[in-house]
Amino acid sequence: QAPRTRRRTIPAGQARPREGEPCDDDYVRRKAPLMAQQVAFLHRHEQARRNELLRNVDDATQALERAARPRHNVTVVLDNLRSAENVGSIFRTADATRVCRVVTCGFTTTPPDRKLEKTA
Repeated sequence: QAPRTRRRTIPAGQARPREGEPCDDDYVRRKAPLMAQQVAFLHRHEQARRNELLRNVDDATQALERAARPRHNVTVVLDNLRSAENVGSIFRTADATRVCRVVTCGFTTTPPDRKLEKTA
């Protein structure tokens, strides 16, 4: 014989209406703030999701537009520049200003380098 499970009883003042039964005013008055809070949360969550999607689409569109712009016919030469942080900074600056080439020579750190990846 299977053990009997005990049904959880809900106090009379907190009873939920059954499916299809109308809600009384007391039930609606108690539950309305919670429902409004849940709806507001879902609305904020959906807005954040949409904003994230739009931000990603805008970033991709801007990247394509930037890639289509012509680069300046300038070559930056880094000769015996020992600081990997400075080399990474120069690579970022050259990319932002659309420099055509960056040439490294001497003891200058060249990509791929772990320190350059941290700074670039």
